[in-house]
Amino acid sequence: MSNQEAKPAITNLPTIGTTPIAAESLRNALVSMVEAWKEQQAENRGCTFIEFKKINPPAFEGHFYPLEAESWIKKMDHLFGLLNCTDEQKVSYATFMLEGDAVHWWEFAKRDIKKPVTWYVFKAAFSGHYLPRSFRKLKELEFLELEQGSMTVNEYDTRFIGLSRFAPNMVTKKGFLAGHFLRGLRPSIRSQLSILKPENYPDLVDDALAIESNLEVSQRTKRLKVLGTIY
Repeated sequence: MSNQEAKPAITNLPTIGTTPIAAESLRNALVSMVEAWKEQQAENRGCTFIEFKKINPPAFEGHFYPLEAESWIKKMDHLFGLLNCTDEQKVSYATFMLEGDAVHWWEFAKRDIKKPVTWYVFKAAFSGHYLPRSFRKLKELEFLELEQGSMTVNEYDTRFIGLSRFAPNMVTKKGFLAGHFLRGLRPSIRSQLSILKPENYPDLVDDALAIESNLEVSQRTKRLKVLGTIY
């Protein structure tokens, strides 16, 4: 046989100890295991500080504006979720973004916190200081006393949903949201909704919007009739 003669292909050699189909299944299983291992390694690695800084995380200076503090901690939570950071990285990166009085607060607060400090523990300490119970109670009362007044249904709905987070134990009760929203609506809208009896909160808001629109059309028609009589 000459040196130039083509070598036989090895792709069709019989599989030792298993069938070709079983071998293919084994290869697929091994690939899946490797991919899962890579994902696990990436998850264990979390996120780098460079990755964190690339998404422009906001700083927090420690001013006593509870809603600003709430917005900051929620923003950080959201960013960490995008980056899949570890607990240790979350605390480390978040505290790096503290400035001014917030730095002094954390240096003081962490002395009494058991190590290691988890993200959950940090958020609890942060909220306890910058979102005090007295503030949350005031907002809960504001929610419970909320009425539509001069607001449109959309404005009332937005305000209602925004304040509902301060009454977590109440909003989970079946029918509470719809009933409370209904009670706060203007009588002209509420009376018609009582007849329609919407089954859930989204339906209630949709029906309220439709009634509001009909009432506005009716009022415009009346005004035009009055103007027509005058002229």
